[in-house]
Amino acid sequence: MCVTEQNASRTGGSLTPRAMPTMDDWNMKEQWTGHSVATRRMLMAIIERADDGCEDFSIADRILFTACEFWVAVEAGTLRAFLGSTALEQLRCSAFAYRAIGAVEVAREVEAALRALGLADTGGRRAQCIEGLQARLRQSAEPTSDLIDRFSQLVH
Repeated sequence: MCVTEQNASRTGGSLTPRAMPTMDDWNMKEQWTGHSVATRRMLMAIIERADDGCEDFSIADRILFTACEFWVAVEAGTLRAFLGSTALEQLRCSAFAYRAIGAVEVAREVEAALRALGLADTGGRRAQCIEGLQARLRQSAEPTSDLIDRFSQLVH
């Protein structure tokens, strides 16, 4: 889900989580054990509000939702499937979210992938761009999970 107002108005302001892989599908780095308990609580509160039909989400809620969802896909090794046919929009939204939480390195990598995707002339090359992005993000030294956790604590 994109954090922009344009997307919120187009989708009726709702947050709809994408299908997430099961634990058996995940191919994560050993050291990543998921979002912190506090972040999971904040994310679940957002999802429960969406389930209850709430359509009034703050930009902070949208940023947290986007950052969490995207980062799980990166860590799970399912970024290409997660992005699907809306890769450009999802990457734009994710770059915005990561800049907002202070994950500048991740935002730069996502923005570079956006530029590369714009030049990719085949589906195979687009897939390579996304797979390369996922590999670079998984190797990033930036403490992205910590930045997501800090953001969730600051805004809620």
